[in-house]
Amino acid sequence: MRTIATFIAVLLVLSGLAVYFTLRAVSDVGAAPQARAPAPAATDRRLSATPPPSREPVPANVQPDSETAATPPATPPPAAASVPPSREPNVQWATPPTTAAERKLSAARAALHDDPQSEAARRDELAALVELGRWDEAERAVRALRDSSPDDRQLKYEHAAVLLRLRRATDAIRLLDDVVAAEPDNARAWHNLAVARTWLGHLAAARAAWDRTIALERTPGVEAHMQRGTVLLDLQEWAAAALDFEAVLALDPNVIDASHNLALAYGHTGRFDEARAVLAAAHQRHPNHVLTLNRLAALTFRVSHLPDRNEAALRAEAAQYVLRSLELDPNQPEMRNLLAQINSRSP
Repeated sequence: MRTIATFIAVLLVLSGLAVYFTLRAVSDVGAAPQARAPAPAATDRRLSATPPPSREPVPANVQPDSETAATPPATPPPAAASVPPSREPNVQWATPPTTAAERKLSAARAALHDDPQSEAARRDELAALVELGRWDEAERAVRALRDSSPDDRQLKYEHAAVLLRLRRATDAIRLLDDVVAAEPDNARAWHNLAVARTWLGHLAAARAAWDRTIALERTPGVEAHMQRGTVLLDLQEWAAAALDFEAVLALDPNVIDASHNLALAYGHTGRFDEARAVLAAAHQRHPNHVLTLNRLAALTFRVSHLPDRNEAALRAEAAQYVLRSLELDPNQPEMRNLLAQINSRSP
């Protein structure tokens, strides 16, 4: 009996120890989260320090919508050790989010809200819209200015310039005709009138407007001579057109379209050798220009047919131009046809 009692006592002690260690384990599991709080994720730190992607940082000189929108947290959580410093958000809190022109536009419209009749504010609005290239809005702004000063010729000129940006040449011409009638020496107005007439294909009127523009300019530039020369080509006034393209190349030998057009004008007046010389000079300046090679090849082949020419040498030269052109751009069926014509005349 004593042995049985001793055995039962040992079992009770062991059971008590088992319960004790089980309860201790449960207690340890419950205490672990309090002892080891997990480190905050790097993404959580960024979201706390930086506004959401859909919102721009509010600059220091703009009143924020709320205090938290303008100011980053004073003590953000520490970054996780695995996050490289290069991934820090590059937030410049003092950088304005708008351009100078946009700020000028905003200020002008705020002034117009307070005083819709303010001419100075309307002019500021127009200047800002022009700088921003917002031509539809600029046209409405200049029209509003003209409503209060319908006879102001400067405003007519500015309105026409905006209309040209909108490709509304007919409307621009009406205004510019009034301007040049009142100011016949206004070179800028004549220039814009010439542009509008050229766009619409009013060749005789365009030619007259370019004539007046060039006459009024102290040193006529490339554009005026180039544009008038193009109109003269359309009018088939070859010799006069050649003079304009010569003037362009004297000002800037690298205007390759002027070289092409001058060669065309020379060709129509039978000056083939001069035409070839112009294209050859352009080829020297632009050796990989495909169109120049093509025109030089065609003209050289044509010249090879003229009397007292070394036909074989000229055909060989034309073929070299074609081959070089095809090397640069193989997808040219018309040049392959020209090469076939050149080769068909070979001995």
